[in-house]
Amino acid sequence: MEEGKADAEFRLDVEPGWMQTLESRWIDDAGFSRAYGLLTTTQRATIKTGIAWLWRFWKVKNQPPGQVITPWPDGTRSIETRTTAPWLLVLLHPDARAPMMLLSAVVPAILAGVQTIAVVRRRNRRRFPPTLLAALELGGVELAADCTSREFECLVRGLANESSAGRTILLGPWESGFRTRAPLWSCPSWQEPEGLGVPDNLERHRDLETLAFAQSGCTTLAEAHSSDHRNREGTVFLSDSAPILGPGCEGLWCWPELGPKWFQNRTLSIVCDHEDTQP
Repeated sequence: MEEGKADAEFRLDVEPGWMQTLESRWIDDAGFSRAYGLLTTTQRATIKTGIAWLWRFWKVKNQPPGQVITPWPDGTRSIETRTTAPWLLVLLHPDARAPMMLLSAVVPAILAGVQTIAVVRRRNRRRFPPTLLAALELGGVELAADCTSREFECLVRGLANESSAGRTILLGPWESGFRTRAPLWSCPSWQEPEGLGVPDNLERHRDLETLAFAQSGCTTLAEAHSSDHRNREGTVFLSDSAPILGPGCEGLWCWPELGPKWFQNRTLSIVCDHEDTQP
């Protein structure tokens, strides 16, 4: 098996149409700076710790773009080509408030090498939460927008005509009617699962203030943890288990499905090396 570096022909650096749609809505540097200034030192440290953990967790699972060529005994060769998605658009529900849930969606995209990452929120009476803007600032995401319902609807309608190489993510408690529209878009889409919860274990979760900040909006499950969960080895079950946030881990979050691999487009070709090889 041979693996090579990605060539320029494998990249799809095409600016999506929604970039122009949102041109007048992007939050400027001053907006990010104000949001950053509203956070306490402890809150910033919580976010930075969560980002560092995400990088450490996903880095070992990251596969760079390129080709894997595998020869087979019958004279054929399979060629798997991996290219990075050119863009990611995160559609944020107005009630979404947890900074680590947002960062858990965008940090793997950064690690995968996605060039254009944007977070767009459908505005309600409140403006873009400063905790989320500050988290994006710390995570390295520079594109965020607050849209009216009409602007947001215009944006969503255009997703059916975007490049199929991109990615969209729905975060927050979106209504079922909106969720059913995602499969109609041209590019792969991921949606936050419904019914997320954090166990309410006062003995184990000593830092409730950090928990409330990092996981804001989660449902608290009282007493459920004692009967519905059992101890498991993290190295074996971490990637497919619900997060159990023990002491010191209140600010951590991970979407197991949203690793760097999800932000790659893959194609597989079969090449015949002999003229007399029958398909």
